[in-house]
Amino acid sequence: MKILAVDTATLYGGVAVYDDEEGSLSEHRVGGQTRQFSESLMEMIDLCLKNLSFSIKDIDCFAVTSGPGSFTGLRVGLSTVKGLAFATSKPVVTVSTLFNHAMMFPFIDDDICPVLDARKKEVYSAIYRWNDGSLITVLEEGVFSIEELLRSIDRKTVFIGDGIKVYGDRVHDALKDNARFAPASMYGGLPSTLARIAIQKARNNEFTDLSTFSPKYFRRSEAELKS
Repeated sequence: MKILAVDTATLYGGVAVYDDEEGSLSEHRVGGQTRQFSESLMEMIDLCLKNLSFSIKDIDCFAVTSGPGSFTGLRVGLSTVKGLAFATSKPVVTVSTLFNHAMMFPFIDDDICPVLDARKKEVYSAIYRWNDGSLITVLEEGVFSIEELLRSIDRKTVFIGDGIKVYGDRVHDALKDNARFAPASMYGGLPSTLARIAIQKARNNEFTDLSTFSPKYFRRSEAELKS
């Protein structure tokens, strides 16, 4: 199965094209650059396809992050994938941004806590744990103050996400040796991880109807608050 995965939820997103039958992968990330996805997304998709000598018609399924994350980024990613899926009559899989981050740490003993900067002194977060080969949810996804989040943690935990840049010192001060931090190169979820999650969901027929789907924003945008 050939998957085209798009992650525009954070500044560290990107695109991956993955063929699980051939084991071939092409991935391109923006790495925290300020260039808007609206300018670069189609270029990245085209580059990943060309690297594997694929055309868009070769793709069997599309995957996209469903949030939480940047309001604008999520809308760009979803609208792009929706357009490609409509044009090719191919299905779509959606994957939580936070779950995608957590899946970058397979089968570790520590809890995994993605932390995305939601601004306004809040974070988007959840807590996950591996149990019998499955990643289960310990704390449901939501928007929290960092103090609320830390009160939910009582064991060794790996933190990942761009929120580390803002709140890493406070997390370390509160949890001491129970806190471990992913390197800066892992601030964003990998599009290749998104693609591999999507492969399994597609094989289980866990497709998303984008005509009725709404991203996980968890709160209203600035534009909505001002209207």
